Amino acid sequence: SMDALIELLRQRQPKLALSAGNHFHVLASAAFRDAQPGLQTRLIGRVSSALPRFSWITLPHSLRKRRRARKQLMAMDRLIAVSEEIRNGLTGRLWIPDERITVIRNGIDTARAETLAKEPLSHEWFADGGPPVLLGVGRVVPQKGFDVLLKAFASARKKKHLRLVILGTGPAEHLASLEALAESLGVTGDVDFHGAVSNPYPYYKAASLFVLSSRWEGMSNALLEAMACGCPVVSTVTPGSSELLEYGRFGALVPADQPEVMAKAILAQLSSAVRGKKLRQRAEEFDLGTTMDEYLALFAEELAKPPRQ
Repeated sequence: SMDALIELLRQRQPKLALSAGNHFHVLASAAFRDAQPGLQTRLIGRVSSALPRFSWITLPHSLRKRRRARKQLMAMDRLIAVSEEIRNGLTGRLWIPDERITVIRNGIDTARAETLAKEPLSHEWFADGGPPVLLGVGRVVPQKGFDVLLKAFASARKKKHLRLVILGTGPAEHLASLEALAESLGVTGDVDFHGAVSNPYPYYKAASLFVLSSRWEGMSNALLEAMACGCPVVSTVTPGSSELLEYGRFGALVPADQPEVMAKAILAQLSSAVRGKKLRQRAEEFDLGTTMDEYLALFAEELAKPPRQ
């Protein structure tokens, strides 16, 4: 709660505090404001997802959202952008000075991913000789675009026998709406809303194709995980995904909310995708060890500065 965070800041007086994601910045900024005066903690904010977009149709609302986001972020001493495109959005859309921003990309433990991917997988759809299995992974919420994935899957399935497994949990009402959509599309028998699993890596390794259908992302860990397991990918165009796939070099990129375009990319990738060793080597460039080293270097740099006045 806000009161608990304020009390913690006043009691501990940490030299640094990290607001680790966009969903927490409102609380963190407000807590720092209300914990004054005398708080000398330097606040770092990690910008991990897409920024407010401009729209002529809803101009007043768009401007208010930008102004509010800029005020929150400018209240922080340093910002971490998880991709270069997020940095460009901060400077170009929110007018944040570039010198206040450091890019530290998300990372995963690629060695651990390789080990965990070798664990046995009992799901019968991944047995040899079955139709190709597409995989979606993430929270079952509108951001992840699983409704678009279902429509794309249904369209592609008309031309090729396919199956789809979705790993993740979310609000019951959204899951129910997706199940109803699958039924209306006539694909219920070939779609498995499998829920959360403790180890998704064997699924990435066994799947024929991983599809990231998100409407927005900062940099998708699920996409990194799939690549670390050598699984071919199709992804919507988001800042982190575009960078990770080098704008199409390591996987297909498609516009968000366009299921027919996604369906064509799915069919194309099933027959001629970058896979295996090349994808694993690309994922290794985003190893968690490098990410942690960059965080430690930034923290050391901030600690060397005078306390916030």
